[in-house]
Amino acid sequence: MSMDIARNFGPKYLLQLYLAGAIGGSVFYLVHHAFMAASSKGQGMWTRDPSRTPGLGNSNISGSAHLGGAAVAAITWKRIRKGRFWVLN
Repeated sequence: MSMDIARNFGPKYLLQLYLAGAIGGSVFYLVHHAFMAASSKGQGMWTRDPSRTPGLGNSNISGSAHLGGAAVAAITWKRIRKGRFWVLN
């Protein structure tokens, strides 16, 4: 899939899309993390500690980071379908 994007839009666009997805995923992760930390205060010792959910890794990773990356992909797809895609110089 990434080779198709690079072939159609260029490797620079692919890199920008990748970085935008990483930033979008990080933002979603941090917002979700902050929300979970604020909502879990004072709920006792049986509440799951949100600070122990990693953003990166191979097991028990945060779904919010994937959701952020998917949101960036959906926005990008919509812009491509309308003929408006961005490439920074």
